[in-house]
Amino acid sequence: MIIKKEQFIGNLKLDLTEVLQVEEEVFIEIRDCRIEEALQFKAEFKDEKAQYNVLKELLPSLIVNHNFQNEDGTKWTNEEVTEFLFNLRWDIIQSVYEGILNYMFRNKLGRAGRDSE
Repeated sequence: MIIKKEQFIGNLKLDLTEVLQVEEEVFIEIRDCRIEEALQFKAEFKDEKAQYNVLKELLPSLIVNHNFQNEDGTKWTNEEVTEFLFNLRWDIIQSVYEGILNYMFRNKLGRAGRDSE
């Protein structure tokens, strides 16, 4: 059996331009969760607030790319991006949160179904 690593590792690019109501493109790109990270979410599956806290804790390590920067052109750290996102209005945070969770769970379930065929 030939296994291609790219089959199992993916990234999601979340375009935040419209949500943040800005003219220039704003995005974050996150990687797939590792099993231990996915299990953290699963453990908190029935408690949305707990899932939100797990996401806030994990997001810096999930971000693989973003285009947030200071006026002098220096790129923000993943921790700064996370802090910024989680200090926005609830509807913006909810949009990011739902996008990430939908990707994580749909992606894992979609692959499992495809791989077993």
